[in-house]
Amino acid sequence: MELQDAINQRHSIRQFTDKPVEKKMITKIVELAQRAPSWVNSQPWQVYCAMGDTLQEIKNAYRDQDIAGNQGDSDLPVMSREDWAPQTQDNMKQWRHGIVHHFANFDEAHEKMTNASSTLYD
Repeated sequence: MELQDAINQRHSIRQFTDKPVEKKMITKIVELAQRAPSWVNSQPWQVYCAMGDTLQEIKNAYRDQDIAGNQGDSDLPVMSREDWAPQTQDNMKQWRHGIVHHFANFDEAHEKMTNASSTLYD
């Protein structure tokens, strides 16, 4: 695939089917990801795949933390929304406003956005 095609065809998936992803496909994805460059060839990756009951426990824990108002800690510094340029702040507000209005409440949106049958963690 040409770079231009890859960029033009790229999109975000926020709704998943209940069809499980085959372990063979997950293995292939991880093998392809191993080809990504790393700083000074450090290759620091450790990939974990959660499925089934384990994944549901992780989702429940994240949901409970979110509902309790506990924020996560990013591995990288995160800029406050107020530090972004005004146009960027408007874009973020519009996106959040648009996604929230598709659901009765944001908790429902959060549930819908995390219904993947498998999740890979690094």
